[in-house]
Amino acid sequence: SKFDGLANSFYGWGGEDDDLYHRLNSSGLQIHRNPPMIARYQMLKHDKAVESPSLQHVMTQSKHNQLMTEGRSTLQYKLQDVIEFPLYTLVKVQLPGPIRLVNKGIARRMKENFDNTINQAMSSLFNQKEVQKEEFYSKAFSWDRV
Repeated sequence: SKFDGLANSFYGWGGEDDDLYHRLNSSGLQIHRNPPMIARYQMLKHDKAVESPSLQHVMTQSKHNQLMTEGRSTLQYKLQDVIEFPLYTLVKVQLPGPIRLVNKGIARRMKENFDNTINQAMSSLFNQKEVQKEEFYSKAFSWDRV
């Protein structure tokens, strides 16, 4: 199938609706919204939630299609209980914990920012999606001439 449900990387509040929209569009599926006079919705009142600490990282992955392999078929869980009620069945599962972000040092962040900037610049110059650093360095610099 083109679409394997929601990404598994979202925990806590935020981002899953934007990722869902991105996943649908990237899968070639269209979203149809009826006019308000035909279909309306009202958000349920809820307590304010704290944004997930990994939200920005996960949204960056979503933006770059790095979550497209996640979904229903890759979800890992441990079944805890199944309770049947007259109108529904409650299935309780234990999910793995959210991803933990590693605190990066300033040198590592600067190197990643530099690499990303170089790749973006070279991509726009050569009209390519991604340029390998080695290709850039071999084309842009000749250390023999320095």
